[in-house]
Amino acid sequence: MRDWMNKHYAIAEYALLLLSGILFYVLLGDKWVSIERDSEFYLYPGGREGVMPLYPVFLRLMKVILGEESYLDGVVIVQSVLAILCTMVFVHMLKKRFGLKLWEELLLYVACMLPFSIYLPESGITHQIMTEGITYSFFYIYFLFLFRFISDRKYCWGVALVIMSLILMCIRSQLILLLLSTFAAFVCVVIRKLCARGNAKKLIAVFVGALVVAGGTFIVLFGKKLLEISQFTSVLMIRGFYEVDYEDKELFDTPEMQEIFERVYTAVDEERYRYIYARQDLYMWQDLVCDRISSVAYREIGEYSIQHPELDINARKINQELGSKVLIKHFDRYLYHTVRLMMSGFIAAVFWQIKPIYFLCHFIALFLYLYALVGSITCLRRKKNSQAAEFMLTVVGFIFILIVTVNLMFIGLQRYVVYAMGIFYCAAYLLFKELVMNYFAKRGSWKK
Repeated sequence: MRDWMNKHYAIAEYALLLLSGILFYVLLGDKWVSIERDSEFYLYPGGREGVMPLYPVFLRLMKVILGEESYLDGVVIVQSVLAILCTMVFVHMLKKRFGLKLWEELLLYVACMLPFSIYLPESGITHQIMTEGITYSFFYIYFLFLFRFISDRKYCWGVALVIMSLILMCIRSQLILLLLSTFAAFVCVVIRKLCARGNAKKLIAVFVGALVVAGGTFIVLFGKKLLEISQFTSVLMIRGFYEVDYEDKELFDTPEMQEIFERVYTAVDEERYRYIYARQDLYMWQDLVCDRISSVAYREIGEYSIQHPELDINARKINQELGSKVLIKHFDRYLYHTVRLMMSGFIAAVFWQIKPIYFLCHFIALFLYLYALVGSITCLRRKKNSQAAEFMLTVVGFIFILIVTVNLMFIGLQRYVVYAMGIFYCAAYLLFKELVMNYFAKRGSWKK
């Protein structure tokens, strides 16, 4: 009888999660298929910089299977089903790991929906023809492997983590940052293993030296390739020419480069894409992301090339030269603006940037991070092997790597930084639960 009840209880549990997932991922949003500005890069890739192979291959495969007229409907359905399955697997693993009840599992399941909601009510992420329609879902599996590897310190989870990071990198170029979080996880695990043995200081010194050598070798062998598959040229131009002044024309030696500089500068200035046009208030970050600068530059270089057919012009190399020289000249200003972007990035990673209360959003985000850190330390002081604290610190560590890397190497758009938002609230609940249990346990022992 008990087995029969447990079996039907499990079926009802999965059915409830599945129904909730269908309501959110499939039915919410005004648009069924949402074609965004960047969607054409994946629908018609044509060797564009930064477009990784797996998502265009997925779109082509759906087109072959379902045909021209209905394949985008199929893409939306597949992306929605993938989101349902990945988030269900994630919360079910948390339920088993932390001994949660059904209502707690449902609560965490709702939290996992948060990153997919940032463009609602217009459209859910799974309805957009964008790489995020898949990467947000797969990220939950990546993070599951990340936590299991750090917590259990078994290298089988490390292998799974590397495989998942490579898959995600082959879908979206910005997720090259997963190399850093995966590397940090291996460092954390190895150091913890070494500390558990004798003579830890010498072992750690040897390990750190080996990491430096391995990292240098990796950069020499694969650094150029990583730059090619990333959006290096576009980002260099965008971040560099945002800081440009007219006097920077003198940075270039040849009359041709000076003329190209002047054309690009004039076009960028007319579009008001330079730093001098940014507002000087809390909303400055909204004017620090002018991602159309690269398109303007390519347009002007193309027109110059047509007018001067006798010249052998490589638009990519010219973009790199324009962006790099200006960026180096104004590196201090670039760092300042990057820090300003990071402020909004740390808010967007855990909370919403609500315009009427945006000043208050800074304090809400600060409170959330303080709660995460202070709560984790409190749990670890009371219970050395606190899984909730480990889980939260893993989330916060990943968010730190995400925000710093995205804003230094790419452009801190909102959709780039919300990967761990839902997981953060899952961790916040698990931490809260452990803090409350510790509090009552302490009071009970005091009464005795």
